[in-house]
Amino acid sequence: MKLAFVSPPGINVLPPYQKSAGIWTYEVARRLATDHEVHVYSSSDPRQEERKEKEGVFYHFIDMSVDRPLLFLLSRLKGLRKPQHPLFATPLYHLGYATKIGLDLRRREIEFCHINSSFQMPPVFMNLSPLTEVALHMRCEWLTQFEKSKIRPLIRDVDLLLGCSNYVTESIRRGFPELSLRCHTIYPGVDTETFKPAGADSDNRLLFIGRVSPEKGIHTLLEAFEIISVEHPGVSLEVVGSQVSAPPEFILKPSKDPLVRDLSRFYGPTNDHYYQLLREKISCSGLEDRVTFTSFLPHNKIPEVMFKSTLLINPSLYESFGRSLIEAMACGRPVVATRTGGMTETVQEGRTGFLVERENPRELAVAISTLLDEPIRARKMGAAGRKRISRLFSWKSVVESLLTLYSKA
Repeated sequence: MKLAFVSPPGINVLPPYQKSAGIWTYEVARRLATDHEVHVYSSSDPRQEERKEKEGVFYHFIDMSVDRPLLFLLSRLKGLRKPQHPLFATPLYHLGYATKIGLDLRRREIEFCHINSSFQMPPVFMNLSPLTEVALHMRCEWLTQFEKSKIRPLIRDVDLLLGCSNYVTESIRRGFPELSLRCHTIYPGVDTETFKPAGADSDNRLLFIGRVSPEKGIHTLLEAFEIISVEHPGVSLEVVGSQVSAPPEFILKPSKDPLVRDLSRFYGPTNDHYYQLLREKISCSGLEDRVTFTSFLPHNKIPEVMFKSTLLINPSLYESFGRSLIEAMACGRPVVATRTGGMTETVQEGRTGFLVERENPRELAVAISTLLDEPIRARKMGAAGRKRISRLFSWKSVVESLLTLYSKA
């Protein structure tokens, strides 16, 4: 089968500068390439390897300069648009990028095209390459957060509508019941040979991995850490991730959740304003020597910090899945997460970790302290998490599920 995977503009698909969507594409594509002809489309980036083939996958890096004049013009007219339907939710967003890919899909006679999150692109591809079947894979709730009357024409003809979790998939089914039979869940996966129990368990190192952005709830984690630090003076916290917040129009403005919308208080004049507020908070609490921030790490370096940790915490207010949870569990580490989004599908309460309410630092502190105070229980949870990941979230199972859906579409 001739397959294509389309990455959103600006998302790298080759190591080491990948994020979640890029990791998924890279890992799935190289496994499918053993039996299929696989093409991956991504925007050009000087940090990416400009190689055309790697592990049997053909990579195509698209020059984005054709889109810049139109995007500039549209950005100047953004005041004329309805706030609930921003520029990036329109078919004009990166139309040049989509057109170049659509023409190449037709030229190469691609049989199935898998689009990651870019819900604006299906009509372009289907018009330019009508014999190519299309799957749209959503990693967030955008389809149901924007005006349905404008979203429906973009997605009504896709062959598959995929969510990265049942949480996302069910939101699409509720929003577009006429498309429910095409909706399925394809989870992210974990390389269980790379992410595996290793290193000596630390009894005093807490870990957060993710973007330093308001929706990730790191302010709540710091409040919980202040509580924990009194009874556990030897415990430290490491925050690993890019210190640039997600643009508010991507997460904050589309959301109907009052807790998420209230995060506007953490945005300021610079895209690292939230990070600066967190540093000030740490300074005021006198915990500078116990909380460290590590900027973005290449994905292949993540296992090293996992091995040095006691447990991983994800205190997000919004999370469609939560990759760091399954990677920590694969490393045999217990986890603490908030009871929201797709994280309730990965963490088994009381068995592989704990789930707590959002924006509740005291409840979060109790859950963390329990694992610190009961190391035997923590190790049992870590072992149970490892078994769960090996059974449900291996890349092998992801690829098998994907091929089954392709064949039935």
